[in-house]
Amino acid sequence: MILLSASSVCITNRSRRRSNGVNFMTQTLLQLIQYGRDILRRRVYSPLLRRSGFQIAGGLVVILVLGYISYQFLYLVSKPDLILLNPGRLKILVREPFIDVGGTLREEARLSINNRPVSIISGAFHQRLYLALGLNKINIEAVNLRGKLAERELYVVYNP
Repeated sequence: MILLSASSVCITNRSRRRSNGVNFMTQTLLQLIQYGRDILRRRVYSPLLRRSGFQIAGGLVVILVLGYISYQFLYLVSKPDLILLNPGRLKILVREPFIDVGGTLREEARLSINNRPVSIISGAFHQRLYLALGLNKINIEAVNLRGKLAERELYVVYNP
């Protein structure tokens, strides 16, 4: 749009070679500067650009609101994040009559190992369990405040 206007200014000025002692190039340059000032003063943006700017801003707001709603939904339906550090494997052969079970919970939850409550300090837990001869099943359950359950099962074989 600017190029078309500038060329039309140049065409109209070619017919006039000199005006009040100012040469053709200077006069054309002054008219282009004036046209630029008019653009800046009027804020010559098309209504389409204004409308699309509002549409982009509205779209971003909608995306942010939907993102927040999905984050809250996932928070409500997610299970507690139970991470076992000890013992690391699912099946273990031990020679001692006990095993230390430990790990972390990333959120507030109730924890029980073999249906016995375990205290959680700063998101970490540690419990020593005494084993019977042969195969022992260890059931670890964490229930968060929303009632969602995370469960792990371990099998430990005690063979002295």
